[in-house]
Amino acid sequence: MESYSAHSIEEMDAAHLDFFRHTEHYIRNTDFIVAHAGWDVEWSNPFADKQSMLWIGNFPVDLNYLDGKLLIHGHTYQTSDYIKNQDFIGAINLDGGCVYTNKEGCGSLFALDFYARKFIEVENLDF
Repeated sequence: MESYSAHSIEEMDAAHLDFFRHTEHYIRNTDFIVAHAGWDVEWSNPFADKQSMLWIGNFPVDLNYLDGKLLIHGHTYQTSDYIKNQDFIGAINLDGGCVYTNKEGCGSLFALDFYARKFIEVENLDF
């Protein structure tokens, strides 16, 4: 809200508000699952737990539940070295703490070329 200089949701730009309302909470295919923050395997159906998909941090990874898929997420920042040295088993965190340029090893935005198993890193250019 602050970045929109808005005090309430009604003051946000209609096109942006429409984007947020129609954004999926996760993407799933035969190889991977993508969620903003991750998921809570304590739920009988983690795909119904929208709160955790947006906000959970430091969650346990249940390889049996993933059934061979990779869970790709962010939300809980890690250092660049941590991100680039992750194994492609269970979960991959892509949050390089882009806004935290004052923290050692942080300040980058990451993307993942899933099939090439390659991380793409871009350092923050705004700060």
